[in-house]
Amino acid sequence: MEWYNLFRQHILDRGAEYYQDGYVEKIDIKDGHITAKVEGTNLYSVDIDFDGEEVVYMTCDCPYAEEGNNCKHMAAVLFKFEEILSDEDEKKDDFTIEEFQSVSLEEALKRRKEKIKALVDKIPENEIKKLLVEQILNDDTLRNKLLLLYSEKIDAKQILMLKEEVDAIVRDNSVRGFIDWYHALDFTSELQCFLNSKVKILIERNMLDAAFDLTNYVFHCIGNIAMDDSDGSSSYVADNCYECWKLILEKCSGEKKKKIKKWFEEHQDGYVIDFMEEYIHEFYNEEFLSDEDIRKKIMELDEILSDRDGSNDCSSIYSIRYGYENVIIKRIEYMKKLKCSEHEIDIFLKKNRHFFTVREIEIEKFLQDGDYKEAERVLIESKKLDTDYPAQMKKYSEKLIKIYDIVGDESACADELLYYMKNFQEAELDYFLKLKSMIKDEDEWNKKVEEIISENRNDFYVCEILNEEKRYQELINRIKKSFNKIYLLDLYEKNIKKTMGYEVIKIYQEYIKEEIERVSNRKGYRHVVKYLDKIKRSKEGKKLAQEIADSWRIRYKRRTALMDELRKIGL
Repeated sequence: MEWYNLFRQHILDRGAEYYQDGYVEKIDIKDGHITAKVEGTNLYSVDIDFDGEEVVYMTCDCPYAEEGNNCKHMAAVLFKFEEILSDEDEKKDDFTIEEFQSVSLEEALKRRKEKIKALVDKIPENEIKKLLVEQILNDDTLRNKLLLLYSEKIDAKQILMLKEEVDAIVRDNSVRGFIDWYHALDFTSELQCFLNSKVKILIERNMLDAAFDLTNYVFHCIGNIAMDDSDGSSSYVADNCYECWKLILEKCSGEKKKKIKKWFEEHQDGYVIDFMEEYIHEFYNEEFLSDEDIRKKIMELDEILSDRDGSNDCSSIYSIRYGYENVIIKRIEYMKKLKCSEHEIDIFLKKNRHFFTVREIEIEKFLQDGDYKEAERVLIESKKLDTDYPAQMKKYSEKLIKIYDIVGDESACADELLYYMKNFQEAELDYFLKLKSMIKDEDEWNKKVEEIISENRNDFYVCEILNEEKRYQELINRIKKSFNKIYLLDLYEKNIKKTMGYEVIKIYQEYIKEEIERVSNRKGYRHVVKYLDKIKRSKEGKKLAQEIADSWRIRYKRRTALMDELRKIGL
């Protein structure tokens, strides 16, 4: 297919990188139409129509494409499409027609790899080396990677070459030194790749001075670049640098460790901007604190615990690297650094047992030891103590269900399952189906279902239960009252419309009537027309859809994007 000329060169290059990095997922090809999801700043939806060798239509819901441009996500999908076509051609070459119909792409790729290996085996060793030398001369990235993997040492020149790779990442993604929103994720992803594929190889090979130098170079880069970082991706690079520092320090001893400590002491201020300095401060505080410093930290944590008197939640402290850390857990960590005895730690825990974190530690220990009776006792005690903390109550109930399942107490398990479903939501219906399997009497089961749907306030969970039980009238009544009625209706429309098609159409009609007044761009029009299309496809709604479309053509005739979307669905 000829499609490369549909993209600007740098967009085409970005699309190739997205394709190579495996960002294209859920691709479906049918009757001249490609749909796919592409990972980016968000998960973007791409639709492409083609006729023979020609691409005739492309859309993507990323901001760049919404402005009328052909984007890197479209290019990535087309690269993936070409791969699939190529793989199918390979399958036809390697298999008979009958085999081609049944053999997977994975098997075809395996066969191709075997063919290439057989070809390489035939090439004389000196010819292979000659080909490799030519390839290395033309590929700086490959040259640097081979140097990292096989050279006995990394000299200053090689370090400069690797730093040039970082500089090239900046150049490729910036305009006059600024990384805009469209390039931010690419920029940070490439820096992440550099750390993972280059710096960590150096760490594995114990080339620690070079690894430390390059980590600092990347950190200085991400910590000073002018960038639209509204998605927070720079913190991922900083986190990776922190991880590299930690790996390096773990392998160091003696003078090297002192040298690293001195670097952190000298770069506390001014090395990077604003909040990025917190990474340096935190690493120094975590890795180079004296015993006296640790005791001061413990005193600070004890003050927080004292202030929490009367609460069961011990609170958290913020770490730029680890997020919010539990005060109790952090204090125990510091105690272990001071080599406090288990007895001392135990005294601290008993003193602070009113905090649910301490009881959680007890529960986990009992579970690890297989002492389910004691674990059950503390869990039941905690359910009485922590009624003001729903998240904790949910965790306790889940653990009790697991214990009752292990010890075979079916009656207690059924009671806990019912309690859980009346008060909390599960991701799937596993607990619901588990309880159903325990109750054989139909009247008793229906009574339990009534209890759950009347007491659980989560529309998503209740609707899932009503759908499972095929109680469709109750389901649509619940949907009508929900703030998320359209999302829920989309989920269960297939089942509901079989018996209540008119009610479904009515909800969609009211929705698009409100939405058409609110939207003002192609993305919005496409969204509204999608629901008009749903109305049109139903037997009861075909005439109504045409009437709505006709009224829109009169009222909104100047909205060319809306008129275009209506044409696409045949209205």
